[in-house]
Amino acid sequence: MLKSGSSLDFPRLIYLREEKFKSWSSSDGKTNIYKLDWKHKDEKHRKRHEEHSKRYKRWKDLPYIYELPEPYESWAQSLEFAIPRNYLQEIRRTSKFSLIEWGIERGFDTSIREMCLEPAISYVAVAFKLIADCIYDKETNCFYKKEDKYIASNVLLYRFWMNQTGRGCVGDHAELWELENSINSEHLKGHWKELHEEQKKFINTINEFEKENEKHYECADEEGPSIEPEKK
Repeated sequence: MLKSGSSLDFPRLIYLREEKFKSWSSSDGKTNIYKLDWKHKDEKHRKRHEEHSKRYKRWKDLPYIYELPEPYESWAQSLEFAIPRNYLQEIRRTSKFSLIEWGIERGFDTSIREMCLEPAISYVAVAFKLIADCIYDKETNCFYKKEDKYIASNVLLYRFWMNQTGRGCVGDHAELWELENSINSEHLKGHWKELHEEQKKFINTINEFEKENEKHYECADEEGPSIEPEKK
């Protein structure tokens, strides 16, 4: 999506091929197909975890927490995106502005600093919502329209923020609260049953995933403070 030395690591949009179907902005009936490549982000954060494991007692036996539970990790990796030119420009613009906002040094207390980061978080959300809107369906040679499309931005946002912000903030930045509100909507239950089930399944999977992860951190807390380096 965007190459940068910032503390936020975006996946890379990798060009795959060109398909012959007319998108929202293509005049020639052709649209470029892309995939999201998460390798750079994954390798960087896995390496950082390994370094912390060697240096700090608390991290010694703490496993690396993967970005998404299955089946959502495999699904996210399999997605292809038919991204029109105007979408690509806006994805890059909002990604760039998220890095600018996130990278500003702010000498405030925690609550004020978190408030000031809201524009950066919103820019990230817009970028991934634009990408999710462009999921490509190889079977129909058109944009993907199945019910799970409507959780795709949440899935991708969760994967993006995992290991890039505090554990308690990942779900909030991925706007899972929006899915929870939708699940509790009586209107949705009655008229969009299949969509409701997709949302509910994802939320339940994430809740179980986070419960399992928390057990590891509870064990780590018993080992002492994270800032204490292990003696050689």
